[in-house]
Amino acid sequence: MTRLIAFGCSYTRGTGLDDVWNFEKNSSIFPTPSKHAWPQLLADELNVECINLGKGGLSNKAIWHDFVNFNFQDNDIIFVHWTFLDRYHFYENKNKGYIIDHKGQHTRDKVFFKHLHSDYDMLNDLYLRMNHVNSLQKVHNLLVDPIENVDWNTVTPLDVYLNDYKIKYPRANDNSHPGMLAHKEFSKQLLQNLKY
Repeated sequence: MTRLIAFGCSYTRGTGLDDVWNFEKNSSIFPTPSKHAWPQLLADELNVECINLGKGGLSNKAIWHDFVNFNFQDNDIIFVHWTFLDRYHFYENKNKGYIIDHKGQHTRDKVFFKHLHSDYDMLNDLYLRMNHVNSLQKVHNLLVDPIENVDWNTVTPLDVYLNDYKIKYPRANDNSHPGMLAHKEFSKQLLQNLKY
């Protein structure tokens, strides 16, 4: 059976959309991904099962970590929606990791962003991970926004960006994430870009 597997952050999960929002408490409902998020909408159009592995706050390293530890099947259709460069993760072991957040107050957050972070380094790290996942599987790579390329990169992401739709359409219930129309239009554009 063909499955659509989607990796990413809260943009992939569908944070703030109607079916994962508690209107009484004005907060997200976790951990269920939204049925209105682009992976499910795309899977519905392709008539395949959807496995949405999007998680809020994930870094590109964490998205890569989820990818390399997933048990794929031969017919899987795989999307990796890479996230912002200002996120990082530290792994103690295969099952235990920590978000390193640029807004975080933990000592490790402050030390990392003061002494170990640069956009250049994070850009190279992203392309390294993109090239690695492409060497393991046929992947549809997506970026939140267009970013500068590096000379050695061999991966061409799809030329469609969820942030473009986030700006164009009303936001989700948290007033931060892409809303329902943004996910709908993004999934339509992805479908047009697929070559199956």
